[in-house]
Amino acid sequence: MTAAGDTKPTSVLSVIRVEDSLDVVAHLSEGVPRHWFMDNQTLAQFLANELRYGLAVAVESLILDTVNAVEGLGTQEYDTSEVTTLRKSLTSLETAGHEPGAFVLHPSDWETIELLVASDNAIEFQSLPFDPAARRLWGVPVVVTTAQESGTSHTLARGAVAVDTDGRGIIIDWSESSNDTDWSKNLIRARCEGRFAASVYQPLGVIVGQLVSGS
Repeated sequence: MTAAGDTKPTSVLSVIRVEDSLDVVAHLSEGVPRHWFMDNQTLAQFLANELRYGLAVAVESLILDTVNAVEGLGTQEYDTSEVTTLRKSLTSLETAGHEPGAFVLHPSDWETIELLVASDNAIEFQSLPFDPAARRLWGVPVVVTTAQESGTSHTLARGAVAVDTDGRGIIIDWSESSNDTDWSKNLIRARCEGRFAASVYQPLGVIVGQLVSGS
């Protein structure tokens, strides 16, 4: 409490300026005969979907690499089981004043947790707030990605990490003259690209957990 007329206290909220730039993430398709597109009206959409998927995986890797390079992240050592370890990571976030936003797991780790929780012998987990269809633990969404390292988890607070882009999103362009030979060989090639970066606004809003004992 501050009495009327008294000097208000100053809270020390240290900030530093961090400059970054968007990274171009891109890849090309192989050359595809032009007549194949004429014979199959769904081929272009199939290739576009595959290219977008590949780009999304690369962006996920970029985000995790950026997050892991930040100093001052929280950590959670393995404790009893994968489920217990993740629960303790939530406590670490909440103790630091953050609201949990998501778990990030490798598909194999999520499988282990699902099978553990669903096991007839897992009596200690029978009352666990677990929604396999919605992929939630204790009401917190679970994001599964192959960009995550197996045996490692990231528990993210709301607003702790953001994905930056130029607003154009993912662009796919098609060309018959991307090199010296495509035109003469009647080939069409696609380029899929976007510009992305990641910002970590609250390092203590990221808890890196070890899901394997002794790792």
